[in-house]
Amino acid sequence: DLEPQRVEALLEKVQRKGKGGRAPAGDPRLDPRIDPRKARRILANRISAARSKLKQKLILEGLKARYEQLMSSKDEYGRELADLRKACKELEGRNRGLAGKLKDLVNGPFSDDSGQK
Repeated sequence: DLEPQRVEALLEKVQRKGKGGRAPAGDPRLDPRIDPRKARRILANRISAARSKLKQKLILEGLKARYEQLMSSKDEYGRELADLRKACKELEGRNRGLAGKLKDLVNGPFSDDSGQK
C-alpha cells in the first residue's frame, strides 16, 4: 500500500520539536503483536493526520501572507487619504479666495448696485 520512504517523509514533517509531549511512536507494521490490518489502519491514520497538519499549516501561512498584504494596502491607502484631505483643504482655501475675488468683482466700483439710480 504505502511506501515506507513516503511514510517516513510525512511522519518526519510532523515530529514534535521542542520540550515535552509524547515520544513519537514507531512504525506499527514492525510490531509483531499488532494485527497487520490494524497496523495499516494506524499508519494510514497517522499519514492522514500528518497531511491534515501540513494543509492547516499551509492555510495559516497563506492567511498570514494575505493579512500582511492587506495591512500594507491599508497603510498605503491611509497615506493616500491623508494626501487627498490635504489637497482638498488647499483647494477649498483657493476656492474661498476666488469666490471672494468674484464677489469683489461683482460688487465692485462699476456695479449697478452702488446705491445710485
